[in-house]
Amino acid sequence: MEKIKELKIEAKLENIESAIRFINSLLEEHGCRVDVMQRIDLALEEMLVNISQYAYEGITGDAYVSVSFPEETLVQLDIRDKGVPYDPTKKEDPDVSIPLRQRKKGGLGIYMTKMVMDEMCYERKDGYNHTILRKNLPKDSSTYSET
Repeated sequence: MEKIKELKIEAKLENIESAIRFINSLLEEHGCRVDVMQRIDLALEEMLVNISQYAYEGITGDAYVSVSFPEETLVQLDIRDKGVPYDPTKKEDPDVSIPLRQRKKGGLGIYMTKMVMDEMCYERKDGYNHTILRKNLPKDSSTYSET
């Protein structure tokens, strides 16, 4: 049976670092390469920033990060909150070919998350937003990857 580890934090910016430490300790135990871990950290940070700034409309609520390894070379994060229903996978990708000053504000964090993770999906279930992120974990010993 697949083991799931979970962290509950108050959805505030200052608590994101503890969530990153939590996931990194599990990834290190699993032998995750540093470059892959950095991509996962970026995605987790972006999702938690969005929850802390937008999910609870001016009040503070909780965020949950569940981590599992459904396969030896796959990590899955289920990031959830009871905030305003919001599907980040429906967010239109920004046009990164135009100059930064001409772009619409927002959406770059979700776009970066889509780029660094292998899969991103969303569901609203039992009153929770669930953003599920999956990343393949290469098992070689190199410290750099093209993905």
